[in-house]
Amino acid sequence: MKKALSFVLIVIATITSSCNKCETCSHTFKLGGVDSTVSYPQTCGNKKDIEKYEQVVRADAAINGSVVTCIAPDTK
Repeated sequence: MKKALSFVLIVIATITSSCNKCETCSHTFKLGGVDSTVSYPQTCGNKKDIEKYEQVVRADAAINGSVVTCIAPDTK
């Protein structure tokens, strides 16, 4: 019984931890001929949360015609 319970707990921990990811986005644009970058804080969550975060960054970037970059940090 202990082995079964341990197995279930490991599976649940794996599933819940693998559903969340983190991402950091920024956008770069020209201001007076100089590249300017706006960085956003790292956001972590499920796929839907990350998509909403990227939508906000892309909407802000569209105002200046910026180039958006989003990266997920390496998990080691």
